[in-house]
Amino acid sequence: MTRHSTLSPYLVPKPASPRHRQLWRRRFILLLWLLPRPSAKTNFQLGSWVVLAFIITGSLSTSTLLSPTSSLYAANKREASAAARLTTAVAAPTLPGGPTGQLLPPGAMAAPYTFNNTYSGGQCTWYVAGRRQIPRGWGNARTWYSRAVAAGWPTGTAPAIGAVAWTPSGYYGHVALVEAIEGSTIQISEMNYLGAYRMDHRWVAASSFKYIY
Repeated sequence: MTRHSTLSPYLVPKPASPRHRQLWRRRFILLLWLLPRPSAKTNFQLGSWVVLAFIITGSLSTSTLLSPTSSLYAANKREASAAARLTTAVAAPTLPGGPTGQLLPPGAMAAPYTFNNTYSGGQCTWYVAGRRQIPRGWGNARTWYSRAVAAGWPTGTAPAIGAVAWTPSGYYGHVALVEAIEGSTIQISEMNYLGAYRMDHRWVAASSFKYIY
């Protein structure tokens, strides 16, 4: 998302044009013409008001309304920021969330232990299925990739935030979740790499895994 130092034009009130100010002046002159002839004292007071009105209509501009320290400027800036975040959220691609059809945007994985599942407690599969709605019956981590392909889930070799990182290494294989990507390395969160029920984060080569999206 690109940040802009100035507000979008559609959020800024349109400045008064010279023609607009001239129209107001003509209205004041017409009003003076229609009024009865005043006394000298009243004429002085009325003239003062006319001069003041000319000053106001000639000097009032958007810059006084939207100075960087004004509350209106701050409110417009907050609205612009909120609109940009909303647009970004709506336009974000999604990842499949399992057989229920729920969709998870990248980077919006559920918190640990959110989804109940039937995988062995404390294992890597149990941890991943607790944050992504993985179908039951995919077995040990070693068989997850082939089961995902058979179930029609997108798979590939390119990492994506929120994707399941899969490797057949070890007797049972291993799965984790992609938390961040930096060049050719990824940060994963996982369980049972250091021991059952132990969750950890580490940076590894992206090529170490295949991915289930």
